[in-house]
Amino acid sequence: MKTMKVILTGASLSQENKGINALTLGAILALLDSNPECEIELFNQNSTYDAQVQHGINFRGNTVIVTENYIWSSRFILCGLLHLVFSFMPARIKKIIFIDNLKIFYFVLMKLKRKKVLPGEPALNKLIHADYIVNCAEGDSFSDIYGMHVFLRQSLDKVLAIAYKKKFVIFPQTIGPFNSALAKRLSKEILKRAETIYVREKRSREYLTREFGELPNLKDASDMAFLMEPEKVDDAAFEKFCESGIVTGINISGFLYDHPTGKNKILGDAVDYAKISDEIIKSLLSIDPSIKVVFVSHVENEDYCASKKIVDVFIKRGFGDRLYVLHDGYTAPQLKYFLSRFEFFTGARMHACIGAFSTTVPTVPQAYSYKFIGITDKFGLGDFVIDLKKDTIDVIRKKIIDGYTKRDDIKKRISGALAQIKSDSLKCGSLP
Repeated sequence: MKTMKVILTGASLSQENKGINALTLGAILALLDSNPECEIELFNQNSTYDAQVQHGINFRGNTVIVTENYIWSSRFILCGLLHLVFSFMPARIKKIIFIDNLKIFYFVLMKLKRKKVLPGEPALNKLIHADYIVNCAEGDSFSDIYGMHVFLRQSLDKVLAIAYKKKFVIFPQTIGPFNSALAKRLSKEILKRAETIYVREKRSREYLTREFGELPNLKDASDMAFLMEPEKVDDAAFEKFCESGIVTGINISGFLYDHPTGKNKILGDAVDYAKISDEIIKSLLSIDPSIKVVFVSHVENEDYCASKKIVDVFIKRGFGDRLYVLHDGYTAPQLKYFLSRFEFFTGARMHACIGAFSTTVPTVPQAYSYKFIGITDKFGLGDFVIDLKKDTIDVIRKKIIDGYTKRDDIKKRISGALAQIKSDSLKCGSLP
């Protein structure tokens, strides 16, 4: 019997963004649960180079090898756009011109950028010969809010699936918003042709229905990262810090703290995320003198650098013995273990919050988009979500204090809903 080949696109197990790694691992586990014999490869189109890397995945006590195919994103976008512009051509001709001879179109750019690419376009050939293409879009990048280049990078894999008549499924993610006319038009065509579209929160469903009408292939599910299990870590410095006091956790988003897109485009000039973060930490420390705060970076370097800047300020204020910055370099499952150790957590990276929720840690998310409240509503905890764009400092302080003081009730609500949420994630692995 022929082995079913599945390509997971917009996916990675080696990104600095641990949220992408977490949802990718969850997606792999869901696919293997329903299709234990299938062959899964990853298609990482968010790359500046070509490479192939193998990962060993623990599944039911056995190691399953999953190959991650990195593809230079500029070349991938070029390939997708050529297929889009010349969509009227027969698939056989498109393959010869735009895949087998793609190098003709990017040769000059490759020389100027001094790029080394793998011969024979192996990643693209795997994509168009797969039985199923399953798109993760890095969780929330099937949208143009991060820029048109990100939208194209996470849309053109589906354009190639359509061009070569491949079945494709959109795994649980936040879809949209689409602000430009081009993004709306292309998205509409893609969504109509998908076998199944899974959305991970009600707001995405409402948005898609409002923009594109009723989509018969639209289904509700939960984020795939709920399926990832924590991996225990021995960290002597962390354990020593946890020997006394009440240990809580926080994630500072370096994207919102320092990155121009996060600071100016996503939040807007009126929102001072650095000040909000300062107030959140002060509020948490003021509740009880025995409270300690661990800073967890969910995107390597970016979050870590922002956390260090904030901690340096609090050290000067005399709080150094109550703060600890977890070092960079841990995997997504290992970070989930650290998250599971906290009495309370608040964070601005959604998958850091999912890591805490899925280990029943009382959590107050800090939201910059509707994806946060949609996930939190599944636990009946939407009132505890901090809206970074709308909430005043006083409201933010109150939500942190209420979340901490009501943490036992929050934990019960999470525990009561978690089994169904994981079941909703697992069902996605049963491909149509």
